[in-house]
Amino acid sequence: MEKAENPYIDIKQAFERITDNFRENLPNVENRLKAKLKEGNEKKDLYTIASADYWLGFTLFSTGHRKTVLSHALKAFSLFSEMEDHDMTARSCNLLAVYYTMTGAYLLAAEYYHKLSDILDKHAGLSIKKKTLYCNIAENYYRMGDLKKAIRFGEKSQKEIQSEKTGDDERLKEDNYRLAFSVYGNLSEYYESAGRYEDSLRNTRAMKYIMDKVGGRVNEPDRYKLRMAAIGYRMGDMHQGNEYSDIALSEGAAGVGIHEYGTDYERLAEMLIELGDYDRALAFIGFLELYAGKTNLINDKIAECRIKCKYYDAIGDQGQTLRYSRLLNECHEQKNAESLAEQLDIQDKSYTTMNAAGKLIKFAKENERLAQTDPLTGLYNKIGAEKYLIPFCKEGDGEFLLLDLDNFKLVNDLYGHAYGDEVLITFADILRGRTRNGDVLARIGGDEFIVGFKGKAEEKVFAVFTENINRQLKERCQEIMGDDFDVPIGVSVGAADIPKEGAEYDALFKNADEALYRVKQNGRHGYCIYRGGNSFSGGKVVDNDINHMMILFEERGLAKDVMNVGTEDFGVVYRYLARYTASSGTDAFLIMFRLIKKTDGAKIDFSSAVYRFEGILKNSLTPGNVMTYGQRSCFLILAGNIGAAEVKVLTEKIEKNWKATDESAGVELRCSFRVIAKK
Repeated sequence: MEKAENPYIDIKQAFERITDNFRENLPNVENRLKAKLKEGNEKKDLYTIASADYWLGFTLFSTGHRKTVLSHALKAFSLFSEMEDHDMTARSCNLLAVYYTMTGAYLLAAEYYHKLSDILDKHAGLSIKKKTLYCNIAENYYRMGDLKKAIRFGEKSQKEIQSEKTGDDERLKEDNYRLAFSVYGNLSEYYESAGRYEDSLRNTRAMKYIMDKVGGRVNEPDRYKLRMAAIGYRMGDMHQGNEYSDIALSEGAAGVGIHEYGTDYERLAEMLIELGDYDRALAFIGFLELYAGKTNLINDKIAECRIKCKYYDAIGDQGQTLRYSRLLNECHEQKNAESLAEQLDIQDKSYTTMNAAGKLIKFAKENERLAQTDPLTGLYNKIGAEKYLIPFCKEGDGEFLLLDLDNFKLVNDLYGHAYGDEVLITFADILRGRTRNGDVLARIGGDEFIVGFKGKAEEKVFAVFTENINRQLKERCQEIMGDDFDVPIGVSVGAADIPKEGAEYDALFKNADEALYRVKQNGRHGYCIYRGGNSFSGGKVVDNDINHMMILFEERGLAKDVMNVGTEDFGVVYRYLARYTASSGTDAFLIMFRLIKKTDGAKIDFSSAVYRFEGILKNSLTPGNVMTYGQRSCFLILAGNIGAAEVKVLTEKIEKNWKATDESAGVELRCSFRVIAKK
């Protein structure tokens, strides 16, 4: 938004003055911003509220205090979007994306980077530039384990920076210095992870050039030293590694609050453990511990416990190894609990800008991706698959198989995700039993698998292989869930020959995927082999009974809880009840409960209160009721074949149970109900 077009320019400049040099006196800046937020709330001044929220989120995040960043950033993004301040919308969007990257919610981060890219494409002259966007996207890909894309976007950011000139001397613009320093540092780390040590060293030297050129305007010299130490160890230059490690250890305590340093501390500690230099490793572990205490984020605590497990295991202290293994498990459990709370928080605070809250929750639930191994099945994950299959595909004769479990979603829907996980584990075991040493096995998605077979195979081998794994999977599922297990589960297989149909991973994946698609289109439970061009061969090896169609609509066992559906399905059920009651003469009711935070309920965790009330509903309603969770903390229930008096008894019971909770002191419950009538 240009200055002449921004009616809030005075407010914007006032906040920039408040937050100037915020690192030098964070407590004072934080108090002034909170006072501004209170003032905005009292005056109902949305721009002041949005600005205070953005700058609180930004300053707290930048100094490592991240627990409340999400709520501030979400509110700022929503309000600035509503007021069409494109510059501050972009900045808030960037803050949200970076926050999600740092907390491990990489898919959510990717979604917000996509939103930010759209904003930058539509509006010129914003303070967030493409160079910053590319830098942050690169870091998100890096943390997801996609080195190829991390390097590509890091290099795009670098080119954007280098293309900007000032005057005839072709110097970098002054506002690029810090970003350039970070981009070169990130690329140094990416190249090192990819084994491109000379490229890593070149970018690290560029960091030194910037430091020498601009002096104190780049305030992260410790990162340069950490990078030089890591590259020294990687390239076998122990003298360089030890020299810069010792400098970093003697001067690095001041950098504990800089968020980029966490991975550097962990990386160097791990290298030193592998090299047997336990004293230096322990010193860096100490920094990592301080860093985790500073950020107070569970991901950083997980990193601390993980590296301590490696350290104590390396020195043979089994007692401490066991202790930190237990702490690591506890951290993962805490992460899951925090993930649930964060999901509810997102759902409550972002309804004005989120069109798909369920999708956001799903993304927020994403567990931290392991480097190469799928934690559920023990097979390689997508990252590991690419790492080992890329050279595998180039080595010579073999077969590239894509496998997909047919109707696996039904297992989750009808039996629950615990059984679904058991099916995935079981199928991984079946694959292990049907493959040999040297074959590559991976789970690359929910129910998608890759097998790299070493050596040639005739078509009858694919037929027998597919028939056997389908039969075994059905038998094992019946063992797990009982003889009445009736889900038409099976396996579809798409295959491509190595090297006849390609020697590159991407090409083989595409060809095998086309073959798999044909299996899916032709009844599933079979195999198809890509033969080049539009040529395929294969067939269906497992027959289905038409009765299996009923499985698509049934529930297994006795339903014990209220039926919980999405808002779209809830609407379908509502319309059906309206028709049914009109034709049958029976009554059905729509019941609505709303939770509203009281003005004096500041100490109440509203997200926890919503979760608590949902539990009360589930315990009070019957399997014949239908429930959904709407926007603005609103629960809707459909109750059929019931009278008004019975509805009143039910709602009074729920209200009584809610008043008995501690949360009711800070959260008001409102209830209303009406009879459904077909118009």
